[in-house]
Amino acid sequence: MKAHLNIKPILRVFTGDNPARQFESGQQRGGKYSCVCGVPATEHSNFICCYNTETQTLEERRKLVVSGNAWHKMKTGTVNPFQNLRKEEIIAELESRSIWPEVETKSEVQEKLASVLHGVVRPPALCCEDPTRTVKDLNIDDYEVLACEPLHDLTNVIQNLIQELPHHVPDDTKQEFQAFSETTIGQKNQIKGSDARLYAVKLAKFTSQKFEEGKVEENILDLVNALVDIITVCYSNHTARSQKQLLRLYNQCFLFGILCKIVVGNPKKLTSRKFYGNHFHSITVHVPETARLFNLKSIIPEQEERSFGTLRRISENTTNRQSKYIVDNAVLRYNFQTLKNDPTETISKQNSTISKQAKLLPARKPTTLTMQLIQRYPSLVQSHFQRIADYIILGEDVWWCVDSQKMVFHDGPGDEDNRSLGPHLRHFRSASLKQERQRIQEIWERCVEVYAKGQLLLPLKGLKTYKDGKVVYIYPNTEDAGMEISFPTDCTRTGDTQEFGTGSSRDEALAEEQPSMPDCPQQLSLMEKYPRENSGFTAIVGKQMPLTADLRQESAKKVPIGPQNDDMEREQKDEKSCEYAENLSIPKNRNNKDVTCSNPKDFPKKRCRRQLFPHNTKREKNLECGSLLSETNTSSKHSTADLVQILLGECVEVADFKKYRRLKDTDKFFCESYEQSLAKIQTKISKKHRELTNELKLNTSNRDLRTKLSFAEILLKHWGIYLF
Repeated sequence: MKAHLNIKPILRVFTGDNPARQFESGQQRGGKYSCVCGVPATEHSNFICCYNTETQTLEERRKLVVSGNAWHKMKTGTVNPFQNLRKEEIIAELESRSIWPEVETKSEVQEKLASVLHGVVRPPALCCEDPTRTVKDLNIDDYEVLACEPLHDLTNVIQNLIQELPHHVPDDTKQEFQAFSETTIGQKNQIKGSDARLYAVKLAKFTSQKFEEGKVEENILDLVNALVDIITVCYSNHTARSQKQLLRLYNQCFLFGILCKIVVGNPKKLTSRKFYGNHFHSITVHVPETARLFNLKSIIPEQEERSFGTLRRISENTTNRQSKYIVDNAVLRYNFQTLKNDPTETISKQNSTISKQAKLLPARKPTTLTMQLIQRYPSLVQSHFQRIADYIILGEDVWWCVDSQKMVFHDGPGDEDNRSLGPHLRHFRSASLKQERQRIQEIWERCVEVYAKGQLLLPLKGLKTYKDGKVVYIYPNTEDAGMEISFPTDCTRTGDTQEFGTGSSRDEALAEEQPSMPDCPQQLSLMEKYPRENSGFTAIVGKQMPLTADLRQESAKKVPIGPQNDDMEREQKDEKSCEYAENLSIPKNRNNKDVTCSNPKDFPKKRCRRQLFPHNTKREKNLECGSLLSETNTSSKHSTADLVQILLGECVEVADFKKYRRLKDTDKFFCESYEQSLAKIQTKISKKHRELTNELKLNTSNRDLRTKLSFAEILLKHWGIYLF
């Protein structure tokens, strides 16, 4: 061993529950700004605001405190220098930060100061002794306070969902979900983390059963399954950490958040502040960000948390409640119980029970974003793409692919865990969360550049960016150069104000906040930084993109063509591709010159509404079988299922046909089962047709037989089956 070996310790990370994180970082306890990232509690369900808000480092928090004058009170022993300030002191503090308030009440100037500080009440705990010293001087420049702790966050989210979900299911199943809630949660204020995970798995199994019975919507099933997937990743060992796992976590957290807004909307049993509170915010926003550098299981203090309950029971049952006897007695008895009963055995048994229950769930499918979801919430989906830019930049067919109905990510059980193309995983020893966020942002900027050149195809009509305080829409372009079309600042783009729609209370709750670029971001509140879309915007588009023969051929390959499609249908698909290409081009006047619009009224209207992808193929339309073509007056009154039941009556094959026919419209997973059931029904109908024909020859005057024979012929013609 070498003599005089210098060891330089590096303090890197602090993890703990929310009160511990607030104390360590100097954040206020509870209140409007309860999360260390500084997002107001009222904006926790505004995902675009949360995704675009960057958590401040300890040095940035220290600088924010010392940039005013109130922090000098700490020299006299005041821990919270911004508390109980008079109106004159608040105004002086704002003026010291170059903010000049008008004549306002105390509550107004107090709110303005709170929006500037974002919940920061003092310097970080390690900087309180001398706030003027930088974190580098204290050798904590790599020190970070994590914004999440999966144990408490997941436990509270599971408990809230089980209590709230019965009020958002159909009435015929409400009592069953209510009974499940009473059996699992009941009147408990707190539940253990292991119990919460087991309840989530049982809820997924229960919801899957009700979905197969047709009693709940697919969104409810996807919501519960997304939560189970998040739990699985958070409690996975470090050996399971992979590129696919990180992508899966990002996707499932995104889906869980948006499905909560769609299914729950405005909570009925709980308050919005509780349901969409700090725990919900940490799961949907901070957990996947933390997983980029950490194995989440390593920051879960579940074993340490178990000791609190044991110490509490010992102190309640074996002491005389006098403080001088509690500590020694509790520690002595706790150590003896630990030696006698190894707590790791209990943890292993509980994990084994949860694992056995989880294996009974249906196999997980790859994450899928439907085109309806993408087209309805484009800004929200773009914000999600921005967070996974290192996966998006690799292009299609690496980690994701797109067809006419959905965008599928390759994060299912049958996909590869890691790919040579990347992205490579980072570790907290070599990178910080701030550096990782900056790296992802730089990758996204490259994604925008490649998308603008037409080299990256995304299922979005355009990308929303910001330039000089204005909204700029980038559209795919085959040429590097583009044209800028500016709109006045008092103009609002139609159809982009609220992507979640308006009208009902649930739709109002889904209205998302759109980010903007203020001149002084450090001096404005988050509500000012992320107002609703009421400012001017700029659209950057390219010249008209000609559809060459190669592009025609490529677009024809992407659209599946059924076996019965003729040349006319192929030409129609080419015409749709031409319309799609024209819709991506810039508007032109009659002289084929570029048009620059300074007023929204001057902007030429599109000839038709743009569609990203053609309609379904004939094969998919034939699988729908929602109702038959009106070949006769009788057939127009009955659906396919009705005619099948009239001819075959009640039997197992008819029941399976009706069940899978209903389920396939909500989940493509049942399409194969539906096709098998349809084949059996077609065979039986063909046999029934022959029997009716023979019977009708013997009894030509029977009107009932003639009617049933006509029904059988209608079905066989509809399915394209030859009549014997």
